[in-house]
Amino acid sequence: MKRFSVVAVSLLCLGALGCGPQGLEEEGAPGEVGENPSQLWGRPEAPARLLAIPGPNVVTLSWLASPGATSYRVYYRSCTEAYSDQHSWTTTATTNYDQFPRGQVFYQVAAIANGVESLPSPEATATAWVNVAVHQPAAQSTNYDPTYALAGAAVDDNLDGNWFHGSVTSTAWGNGGQAQWWRVDFGATKSIYTMDIYNRTDCCSDELAGVYIFRSIDPFPTQGSWSFLTYLKGPAGYSTTLDLFGVDARHVMLQRDVLDRALMLAEVRVYGTPEDNEVPTVPGGLTATVVSSTRIDLKWNNSSDNVGVKNYVLYRCTGATCTGYSVIRQAVPNTTFSLSDTAVTAGKTYRYRIRAQDFAGNLSDYSPDATVTTP
Repeated sequence: MKRFSVVAVSLLCLGALGCGPQGLEEEGAPGEVGENPSQLWGRPEAPARLLAIPGPNVVTLSWLASPGATSYRVYYRSCTEAYSDQHSWTTTATTNYDQFPRGQVFYQVAAIANGVESLPSPEATATAWVNVAVHQPAAQSTNYDPTYALAGAAVDDNLDGNWFHGSVTSTAWGNGGQAQWWRVDFGATKSIYTMDIYNRTDCCSDELAGVYIFRSIDPFPTQGSWSFLTYLKGPAGYSTTLDLFGVDARHVMLQRDVLDRALMLAEVRVYGTPEDNEVPTVPGGLTATVVSSTRIDLKWNNSSDNVGVKNYVLYRCTGATCTGYSVIRQAVPNTTFSLSDTAVTAGKTYRYRIRAQDFAGNLSDYSPDATVTTP
């Protein structure tokens, strides 16, 4: 069985989240145009459409199955590393998880059939989200007890919701006619994607209800620097997950919507990455195929992003020379990178284009147009 060797290329790190492309190359691979190494060596086909989706402390990988493959080898590298046998694992599934985030990670996967390993798939990359709030400075409007249930207990990485075990925060019940609040400082601006809020479990769950959530990018926030993020009606269960849509924040604040009621928290986890201003690559290979007078099938190639692609935004206009594009669909990434447009009619020309959007809301440039006419 032949082994992969690392292509001799230099890595150019473009900051904490950027890194140039690199790949695996087979030793002794024929270089003549038109030769197919998989056919020459009896290898399985390389897995297609590798997808990497970030999440809290995990990157989910999926790809299309290779015919005849009985297992797969997943290779990974960081910006400062190279692909190697030491940076790999074997799996029999076409969905797998990297649960050891190391910042931005690049992946390739190879199929194995009859002991023979395929050439590697195209590369995919993502950055797992990490809890940017853990052990960061926290404060609250008042303290129920000056020596107990202080603000830092909500970011101590302890999910125990029992008040008597010392890891639940609580403000006082009175605040001079003001709403009680709790907040955390990440220490720098982050792109935040989700927030997990854990409630007290031994009683008083209604003290985590009716909560406004705000954010600020000001290092020293004033009353006017806070902007509204979302609202937690509650009462929260043991835990509640809120989608924060990749906004930038230096601070997050939770504030009761009633006066003089306590605010209690077992833990607050805010998942994010360093500020994300990098746009995804342009989706390539957009094709439009007429299936019938009322259906057009669309396919494209995946985009790449330093954190990860959240969805693809598909645009359409009607007419061979039209310019009035409008959004018709947002497609969540999957290994088929396809969808069907059934809102078309007979005898018309349609033009399509597509953009990728990352978890921070950054949009790629438009793809080249694909144009078709229904019968």
